[in-house]
Amino acid sequence: MLGKALAHNVILEELDLRSNRIGPAAFASLAVCFKDNNSLKKLIIGKNNITTDSLEAVLKLFSTLNPFYLELLDVSDVTLKPSIHESIQALKEIHPNFNCLHGFLNFSKKKAYNPSEAAIMYIQEYCQTNNVSLMDLFAKLDTDGSMSVSYDEFKEGLKQSGIPITPAQIDALIAYLDRDGDGEIDFSELVIGEEQVRKSMENN
Repeated sequence: MLGKALAHNVILEELDLRSNRIGPAAFASLAVCFKDNNSLKKLIIGKNNITTDSLEAVLKLFSTLNPFYLELLDVSDVTLKPSIHESIQALKEIHPNFNCLHGFLNFSKKKAYNPSEAAIMYIQEYCQTNNVSLMDLFAKLDTDGSMSVSYDEFKEGLKQSGIPITPAQIDALIAYLDRDGDGEIDFSELVIGEEQVRKSMENN
C-alpha cells in the first residue's frame, strides 16, 4: 500500500520509517516505488527486520533504474554481513550520488549498534575507497597544520569530504575521540580511536 502511494508521490523528499516492523518482503515491495518516484531523496528505514539478502536485492533493483533519484538510504542499527560492502560500492559506481548508511557488519554474533564505531567504519571505508591514509584525511581537516581541529572544523571537514556520516554519529564520534576533553580532536586521538575499532572488529 505504502509503496504504491510513494510511486505517485511528487512532493515528499524525506521519509522516516524507523521501528515500523518492516520485514524483508515489505522492504522489497517498498523499493519498487523508485521505478516511478522522482522526488524522494532520503529514505530512513533502520531498526527494522531487514536482512542482508533483502538489502542486496533492493540494491540490485536500484542498479537497474535510470534515472534514479534516491540519494540516501539509511539502514542504521541493522546488522549486516560484510558482503554488503560490495553491493553498495557496485551501486555507487552506477549512481555516484547515492549513499547507504548502515550499522555494524558482523560475521557471526549480533553486536549492539555503536554510532561512534559506525562513524569510524565509514571513515575507514572512505580512506580505502579513495586510496588515502588517515593522515591524508586529517591534513584536509587541519588547515593550519596544528595537528588538531575544533569540533566544528571536524564536522565540516567530514561533510566536505563526502563521508556519509549522520550528525548523531559525528557527535558520538567526537565524544569518543576527545579523551582529554580539551574541545579539539588531535590526530593522535583519531589514530587511537581508529585502531581500537579495527581491533574490536577483528576480534568479533
